[in-house]
Amino acid sequence: MLLLAVLLASLLLAARAGAQPPPYSAHSMVNTCCTPYAQKARLFAEAKAMGAAYIRLDVVLDSIFDVWNAPPTARNWAGVDEVVQLSRRHRLPVLAVMRATPARISSCPDRRPEGHHLCAPSDPRRFGRYVSAVVARAPDVFRAVEVWNEPDGEWAFDGTPAQYAAMLSATYRAVKRRFPRVPVLIGGAMDLDGRDWYRRALRAIRGNRGFDVANVHVRGRRATLASTIRRWRRLFRRHGHRGPMWVTEAGYPSDSRFQRDPAYRGGEPGQARYLRDALPVMLRAGADQVFVTLRDSWLSEFGPATPFGSEGVLTMDEREPYEVRRKRAFATVRRLCSGGRNDRVTPRLSVAGEVR
Repeated sequence: MLLLAVLLASLLLAARAGAQPPPYSAHSMVNTCCTPYAQKARLFAEAKAMGAAYIRLDVVLDSIFDVWNAPPTARNWAGVDEVVQLSRRHRLPVLAVMRATPARISSCPDRRPEGHHLCAPSDPRRFGRYVSAVVARAPDVFRAVEVWNEPDGEWAFDGTPAQYAAMLSATYRAVKRRFPRVPVLIGGAMDLDGRDWYRRALRAIRGNRGFDVANVHVRGRRATLASTIRRWRRLFRRHGHRGPMWVTEAGYPSDSRFQRDPAYRGGEPGQARYLRDALPVMLRAGADQVFVTLRDSWLSEFGPATPFGSEGVLTMDEREPYEVRRKRAFATVRRLCSGGRNDRVTPRLSVAGEVR
């Protein structure tokens, strides 16, 4: 009997070791610098409860490396360390969106204190070293790195595709030199209108040694999702990328005013049905991870009358104690994460970030 018990325990451990993470994750809208700790804690807890494989959040580099009235070597790790603590507590790996060029290396330092962070770095290699230093702070936490968010949007990145390519390639080299198993993602594309911008950036990357994972944002009617992902995959393949593709932002409003898909209306039940049907469609079309918007946006972020105001699977107060209400869609995504109506494919990246 003892031998049998030992054998069963060994089999159980082996099964757990080989288990794949769910192909769904949380797009949290957390910022290392500016999100209060209690708010971070609530969103980490909700992402974990949803069953996410990763939590996607922003690492704001200029808040770390621009410590004014201090020596140039001074660093402010406070916000990053809060994320590290929460990630370890919840055993939830981080996809870190590395953005906000420090003024010391910004190509438009004259815009300080506002605006310099949007510009391309004047020293891409130093930008890459900054990103690598963040990963080094907690390699067990920062399991994947995304270089900027929606660089094809003028509101997000004030630079050319060639400048972005230089920043991406330098960051790739810096991260891979120290952490070869950490995947580097190209910055998530806003939508199909950005394809020409990405073509120019991809042409500027020599030998396609700038990223491991293609990355796009996908929203819209369910009937269009598969073709959108396949069109993006064709573009990246034409430029030499044969690796995984992640969709790092996906969602659908629960406000009936913005439910543009006629098959999915009716408020929160319509949102839940959309995610139930749409997320597996994205996997079958070739996405390896899909990040679902976790919370609704606030008026202070996007203003009134916007689809983002109800795109989250939960609502959350902007002020303490950060009360949360889970919508029906939250339970839908949790079921998908646990395997219900998943139609999942085997991810080509493990949680540890190893390319398979």
